[in-house]
Amino acid sequence: MPFIQDFKPIALKDSNLFKPIKVGNNELPQRVAMAPLTRMRAHHPGNIPNKDWAVEYYSQRSERPGSFIITEGAYPSAQCGGYDNAPGIWNEEQLVQWRKIFGKIHENKSFVWVQLWVLGKQRESFEIQ
Repeated sequence: MPFIQDFKPIALKDSNLFKPIKVGNNELPQRVAMAPLTRMRAHHPGNIPNKDWAVEYYSQRSERPGSFIITEGAYPSAQCGGYDNAPGIWNEEQLVQWRKIFGKIHENKSFVWVQLWVLGKQRESFEIQ
């Protein structure tokens, strides 16, 4: 029996999408999240989140209180990376910029989680440090 024969659509208002959910210690007012959008705009060298507009970018996307933001993929160490313009989150210079981003999101009364990104075998052998 095909899936579609048993499928009964429901109105969004009757779904769980806009109902609160607890994630860890956080109570989210709804179940919608901004998915990670790795835009390759970090400063190189250094894999630092863009100092010119990353704070504004995340601020705009977290303006509605209770927004659930998953950041762009960030390398947890230099050995995990491979793309020059993807952000990292392993040294103080990067953390300074991330703290500004997190501060703005929290100021907007929204929530943020970092997507950790490890290239693994996708990484080119000449990039391995």
